[in-house]
This record gives sequence, structure tokens and C-alpha cells, in this order.
Amino acid sequence: MSRARLSLERYASLPSTQTAALERAREGAPAGTLLWAEEQSEGRGQAGREWYSPRGGAYFSLLLRVPSARLPLLSLAAGAEVRDRLQRRASPQLWIKWPNDLLVVREDIPGARKLGGILVDVLSVPGQEPVAVVGVGVNVARPPSLPAGLQERVGFLAEMAVGPTGVEDLVWELAEGLLSLPATLAPEDAARRVVGRVDPWLWGRGRAVRWAGGEGLFLGLGKEGEALVRSPEGSTHRLSQGDLEWEGW
Repeated sequence: MSRARLSLERYASLPSTQTAALERAREGAPAGTLLWAEEQSEGRGQAGREWYSPRGGAYFSLLLRVPSARLPLLSLAAGAEVRDRLQRRASPQLWIKWPNDLLVVREDIPGARKLGGILVDVLSVPGQEPVAVVGVGVNVARPPSLPAGLQERVGFLAEMAVGPTGVEDLVWELAEGLLSLPATLAPEDAARRVVGRVDPWLWGRGRAVRWAGGEGLFLGLGKEGEALVRSPEGSTHRLSQGDLEWEGW
């Protein structure tokens, strides 16, 4: 069982599971080390953004060893793995906003809402494969109150679930799925497989975006999982790093 390959460290509260997991990686913790906090006071999202992490959500970070050549695919592959496993528990359709935000679109609520997100940090280890720290945050139960600006932007698994939504079982299930990613990314055609898995559930085609080099429309994914965007003059740009700013987000 893959659960036996996971070494769980559970905390009532942490500033950030990602920060703590990076420190454990620097100390030499092995792949499969799993840090789970019932709440975070300084949860981290993409591009240094804060991830609101009250009690009732699933927040964890997992250490993996992934070959350097496959690291550019890890974020997208993690998003696909988490999306597919959450979809088993949710009745509305779940989507992936490049590279790894998880959105829900419901007929009874306008717009897309963020259900979860993934953050990947990499620690180089001389003479060894890098240690990748994959952080996951999933909104499970709605808290009594939400900060201003989040009410119309986030979704909660418990409000759309077709089965149990216990946080502990969810953390184990998602971590077990992520533990399979090094093997998933090993084949020569890993990029094709990952892109093929994500593409049917890719959100935002035709939507206006901005990035450090300009602005344009999001077209979809390239062969290596990069974002394809078209500028107003008709040029197509391939973005493999950095952050897209999405219209309306």
C-alpha cells in the first residue's frame, strides 16, 4: 500500500506547511515525508500570494524526488492528479487554470470559483535528484466568515460533494496520488500524457491575460505543457515560467 510509503507529520497549526516541509527537506527528510496542518497562519500561494487557510480545509506538503528534466511538468501533473481525485467526490465539473489552480463551475452560481491550488518548490541536492515539495490547499468546509473579496471567488468541497468530505481521508488520498507522480513522469512521452490528461479540463481558453512581457489571449497548452498566448499583433508566445494574470482574477 502506498500509504506505508508516506511518513505523516500532523500539526494542529503551522505558519505554512510548505515552509516547514522545505526545512525538513534541507534536514534530509526522505521522499514521502508528508506535513499536514489543520490550519495555517501564513499559507503560501503562487507568486507569493497568501493562501487563506482556516480550520476545516486540507493543507499539506509532500516531499518527492523527481528527475531535473521532468520538473517543468510536475506542477501541471500534480494539478491533474489532484483534480481527478477531487472530481470523484464532487458533482459539479472541476477545471484546471494553468498551471495548477483548481476551479469549480456550477450552474447555480455565476463564474468560476477556486476550490484548491498547488505550489511546487524545488530544493537542489548535490549528487542527487532534486527534492520537490508539492504543497496542496483545498477548501473543504466553509468557515463562519471569509475575508473581504473572497466570498465570490472561492468554492468549498463540502457544498458540492457526492460522498464523505472528511479532511483526514482526503489528505491521505491526495497524498497517495501525488506519490505516484515520479513514476508518471518517468516515460519518454510523459509530456504528451500529462497534456492529454489536462487538456479536456483546461479552463480559460480565449480569456484575456497579462504577463511580464505583454498581454493577449490564452490559447491553451503547448506540447510540453507550456501556456500558449496570442498577443494583439498576432504573435504566439510560449510561457513556461512566471505568472499569468487573468482577466477577472
